[in-house]
Amino acid sequence: MRVVDRTAEIIRRCRSKRVLHLGCTNWPDTRECVETGRLLHAEIDRASAHVIGVDKSAEGLEMLRCLNPSWDLRQHDPCTFVPNTDIDIIVATELIEHLDNPGQLLSGVARWATPRHELIVSTPNGYSLKGALRALLGHENCHRDHAVMFTAKTLCQNLARNGWVSTDVLYHESMPSGGVRIFPAYAAQVFSTLVAPRTSDGLMVIAHRAEESAGTTQRQRAA
Repeated sequence: MRVVDRTAEIIRRCRSKRVLHLGCTNWPDTRECVETGRLLHAEIDRASAHVIGVDKSAEGLEMLRCLNPSWDLRQHDPCTFVPNTDIDIIVATELIEHLDNPGQLLSGVARWATPRHELIVSTPNGYSLKGALRALLGHENCHRDHAVMFTAKTLCQNLARNGWVSTDVLYHESMPSGGVRIFPAYAAQVFSTLVAPRTSDGLMVIAHRAEESAGTTQRQRAA
């Protein structure tokens, strides 16, 4: 259990690999990510051997195409997309909390994945210390497009129910910015990083396809 830089950890795992990036536009925050230089898909593209970006948002994909016309982008539901080329790593970061049925995404990817595939899932942490402090003050900070919240255990359980074995649980922080008023957030970040990683802003689970489930899926395909 450790606190990592989310982007740096994802890029490290994607370096020189063939990547499938689900929810690649980070919609509905695509424009903000592009303008602030925080677009994860661009970082993955620079580091990977090849990356396929998949998203349902036509508007978000158009923004990405304007940014780089050479990117391999597909408009498709991430829950049902099946790649037509070899993939090493599936990246589904900050996506699962936007879905009405998170298990549909995990089971959808599991239908074609094999035990050699690595899945990276990241999401806000339901046990975030900053979130708890806001709740004590009578405020809940929730993204306008989020539908569900996870803890490490519930995310791992969702993965297990849908054919995945969790091999690592990591945590990450959102760096506060601003003036003196952000000191409490910075103090909470230091505490989470050094003392209690389970109270960090976000969590990331690394998983691989379960051997038994993969074998079952392959037999079903053969039938």
